[in-house]
Amino acid sequence: MFTIIWRTSPLIRFAICAITIWTLSRFGLGLFFAERIGDSATFAQILFNGLRVDIASLSQWLLVALLFALPASFTAGRLNRFLQHALGLWLILGLVAILLLEVATPTFISQFDVRPNRLFIEYLNSPKEVGGMLLKGFGFEVFGGMLLTALGGWICWRLLDGHTPIAASTSIKSRAVMGLVYLALVPVLIIGARSGLQHRPINPAMVAVSNDRLLNSLALNSIYSVGYAAYASRHDKGSRVKYGEMTITEAIEALDQEIAPSAHLFEPATVHRDSASGSALGKDLLIVVLESHGAHFVESLGGHPASPNIDRWRNKSWFFDNLYATGIRSARGLEAIVTGLPPTPAKSVLKRTKSQSNFFTLAAELKLQGYTSQFIYGGESHFDNMKGFFLNNGFDQVIDQYDYQSPAFMGSWGVSDEDLFDELYRRLTLPSDQKQFFLAFTSSNHPPFEYPEGRIEQIGDDAATALNSAKYADYALGKFLDRLEQENRLEHLLVLVIADHEDKVFGSEPVPFSKFHIPGFILLPGSEPRLDKRIASQIDMAPTLLSLLGVTHDTPLLGHDLTSATYPGGHAIMQFGDNVAYMTEDGICYLQPGAEPILDTQDRADRTNTELCDIALAYETWTESVYALEQYSLVK
Repeated sequence: MFTIIWRTSPLIRFAICAITIWTLSRFGLGLFFAERIGDSATFAQILFNGLRVDIASLSQWLLVALLFALPASFTAGRLNRFLQHALGLWLILGLVAILLLEVATPTFISQFDVRPNRLFIEYLNSPKEVGGMLLKGFGFEVFGGMLLTALGGWICWRLLDGHTPIAASTSIKSRAVMGLVYLALVPVLIIGARSGLQHRPINPAMVAVSNDRLLNSLALNSIYSVGYAAYASRHDKGSRVKYGEMTITEAIEALDQEIAPSAHLFEPATVHRDSASGSALGKDLLIVVLESHGAHFVESLGGHPASPNIDRWRNKSWFFDNLYATGIRSARGLEAIVTGLPPTPAKSVLKRTKSQSNFFTLAAELKLQGYTSQFIYGGESHFDNMKGFFLNNGFDQVIDQYDYQSPAFMGSWGVSDEDLFDELYRRLTLPSDQKQFFLAFTSSNHPPFEYPEGRIEQIGDDAATALNSAKYADYALGKFLDRLEQENRLEHLLVLVIADHEDKVFGSEPVPFSKFHIPGFILLPGSEPRLDKRIASQIDMAPTLLSLLGVTHDTPLLGHDLTSATYPGGHAIMQFGDNVAYMTEDGICYLQPGAEPILDTQDRADRTNTELCDIALAYETWTESVYALEQYSLVK
C-alpha cells in the first residue's frame, strides 16, 4: 500500500494543490459578492457545485497524466526518465495554468461581470492592443498577478519536486500492481470527468444556481470556463444555444407584425420595403460610433456629468432617450449599426466565415445608390476583423492608425480621438463628385484610458479613469461637431452619433438591460430638435438612416424605421453571454438556454405574454437561419 501511495504521490499532490487553489479562489469570490449571492444556502450550493466542476476538471487533466504514468510503470532507462519528466511538466503546467487563470479572474470579472470565457480567448487574438491595455491600464494587477502566479508555481514545484519521478521497479509483481492501479483509475477518472453516469457530461447549465450569470459562473473554475468556451466555439456553426422549438416559417409569421405591413416574405429571409421619408435627400452620411460611451457617462440620461457636449447637442438634435445596445463588445455594436442584424450568442458576423462577402451592410446598399464608403478608425483595423469584413461588404476604403500623418497623440489603442476627427474632417471636406458615407469609430475611451493632457478638467485625482477618458472623448466629439456647425458643413450631412456599448455590464438579471442603455442622436439638416422617448435599438438605425436618405429599396432589415408612424412604441433586443432579452413598452422577455423564458410584463399590453416571448424566439431563430443559409444579403 505504501508503495502504491508513493508511486501515485505526484498525482495525489497535484489533486490536492488544484482543489485547494480552486476552493480558496471560489470562496474568496463568494465572500466578495456575498451581497449578490444573498443567502448562505445559495453560497453553499455554489461551493458544492464548484467542487463538482473542480473534480471534473481535475479528472480531465489526470486522464492525460495517465498517458505518461501508465507506460512509465512498465519501462526503464531513458524512456522511463522521459515519461517521468513529461508527467512532471504536465502537472506543473496544469498548476501554473490554474493559478494564472484564477489570479486573472477578479480583474476579468470587474470588466465583464463573469469568469473568463470566450471573450478571454478572443482577446488573445490581438496581443499588441491587449498587451498595451493590460500594462498601462491594469499594470498593478498584471505584475501582482504574475508575481502571485510565479510564487504559487514555485510552491507547487517544490511540493511536486522530488516526488514526481516514478521509480522504475525491478519487480515484475510491483510493475503489474501499479499497472492495474493506473488502469483501474481510468474508468474512475472518466466518470469524474463526466461528473457522473448521466446521459450528458457536466456543463455550465448543470451547476447554474440562479438567473444571475455571475453567480452561475462562480460555480465554475476559470480553466474550465475558458476550456468550455474554446470547446463550444471550435467550429463556426453559429449559435448552438437553443431557447425553444420554432421553425423558420413560424419565426417569419411571428415577425410579420414586427416589420413593415407591406412586407413580402419568403423563407428564410424576411424582405420588405419601407416608404422612405426622404428628409435628407442627396446628403452625405456620417456615423460616429463612440467606444464604450454608455448612458452612465451622460448626465441627461441619469449618469455622471462626463459628457457635457452630448448633453448640449441633446437640445439641437433628434435625441434618443431610451436607446439600447445589442451587446457588450464593439464588434457587436458595429454589427448592429452597420448591418442591422439582431444579436445571437454566436460571434459577431464581423468575425464569422459566412458573412465575409455578399452580406448586407449600409455601405453595400448605399453603393447601389451611388455612394462611396470609408471606414475611419484610430487603431489597427484588423482588430475584430473590421477591415476584412468592411472591405468585403461594400466599403471602398479603410483608414487606420498607419494612415495618419504625424498624429499628435498615440496610445495603446491608436491615435487620439482628436486625431481621428481631424482626419475625418479632412476627408469630409475633400471635393467629391459622388455622395459619400463615412463610418468613424473612436478609441480613446478604452482601458488603459490614455488621452492628451490639458484638454479637460479632470474628475478626481487619477487622470487614467473611465470617467476622464469618456470626458475627453466627449470633448473631442464636441470640438468636431462645433467645427462642422460653424463652417456650415452640417447642412450637407446626415449625422448619427451613437455608442457601441456600455463601459461595464453587470447585474443580477439574466440580461441586465439597464446597463445596455447608450446615448444616440441624429442631426437632420433643417429639422427641429426632437426628444424621442420610445424604446429603440441599434438595429433600428440602418432602416431609419436609409429612410431619411430617401432610399426606398427591398432589404432584409428587421429594425424599425423610426421615421414611420407604424411604430408608435419601440423594441430592443440584447445579448449577454448565452442569454437574450427582448424588450418593448409592454415588458421584457428573457431567453435562456435549456430553461423556460422569464417574463417581466407591465400587464398593459394587447399581446399576451406568450406572444412577447414568441417574438423574442423568432428573432433568434430567424437570425441564425439567414446567416446559416447566407440569405442576409442585398436584394438587387
